[in-house]
Amino acid sequence: MAVIETKFGVGDVVWHATISTVTRQHPCPDCLGSREWKAESPAGGVFSFSCPRCSTSFRENHAMSLSYSQWAASARRLTIGQVRAY
Repeated sequence: MAVIETKFGVGDVVWHATISTVTRQHPCPDCLGSREWKAESPAGGVFSFSCPRCSTSFRENHAMSLSYSQWAASARRLTIGQVRAY
């Protein structure tokens, strides 16, 4: 009788490694992370509004964008639940 040998058996622990892209963002050089600008008028009034660079995606002008893509590795621990031999 022939014996079938498999590389993995039921209950063995294996790892699945993969790479994906994640979107990151550089710190804003205009507002220094506060996400708002403050403006003072000559009359003494103080106004604040959202930072134009942080609150816009700049789809037309990529040079102004703060977003960039980065590779990220991940691994999942898996357990063999079934072995098939053909």
